[in-house]
Amino acid sequence: MINKKSLITALFIIAGLSPVLSHADDTEVYFGQAQDVNLLLVLDVSGSMAWTTDTCRLNRWGQPYPSCYPSNGEKSRLEIMKEALEVFLNDLPDNVKVGIVTYSSGDNIDLQHEVKELTANNHKAELLATIKSLEADGGTLSAGALYEAASYYRGEYGNYSSPITPGCGNASNIVFLTDGEPNSLSYNNYTYRSQITNMTGQSCQRSDDGKDCTEKLAKFLSTTDQVSDITPSQVKTHTIAFALENQGARDFL
Repeated sequence: MINKKSLITALFIIAGLSPVLSHADDTEVYFGQAQDVNLLLVLDVSGSMAWTTDTCRLNRWGQPYPSCYPSNGEKSRLEIMKEALEVFLNDLPDNVKVGIVTYSSGDNIDLQHEVKELTANNHKAELLATIKSLEADGGTLSAGALYEAASYYRGEYGNYSSPITPGCGNASNIVFLTDGEPNSLSYNNYTYRSQITNMTGQSCQRSDDGKDCTEKLAKFLSTTDQVSDITPSQVKTHTIAFALENQGARDFL
């Protein structure tokens, strides 16, 4: 499992800031100026994010036992994620641009905020308000979430322009914060499989809940320019995973 401090550390490293441990109070201080960077946070708000970070046992119908949920002062996975993101956003340099996608299952994949500088039009306050309001429900449609994030970076998401701009040192990143492997690329969501195939030019498996599609799309984003008139314009995908109950989830993430 991952705790709040580990989660914060991982986020800062992706943003290009280095942690140093202060032995006096066992806290971490981050130093250095982050490069100009785009961070699209893709946040898992599936039902299991309401559980504690301990292993959750399911009954024979696949439902969680009551012990999976926080009690006696425990915090859920979602609460830990919220607290870590609040610290992260409040300590980020202003030149880092941040946006948010939330996802669970079905149609519950949304670009909540486009990638913008934190100082732009009260953007940081809006990000923090959205994070505070998140609730956990549904499955984990990771392939669909990555496809929507990719479409946004390519300038193909609704009326949004791509946040990728020319300039030395500009880096674009998708950062998944999740607690498990995909489980929702069912027959009802096969549209995402065909869309990913069309985007990458590669077919992917049809019986693994989107794991193969997700991995191939992540590789395509990192090795191919995503905006035709901007070089380089690749997008790196990072995963910050916690509370992984099974080997399949660990292998995938």
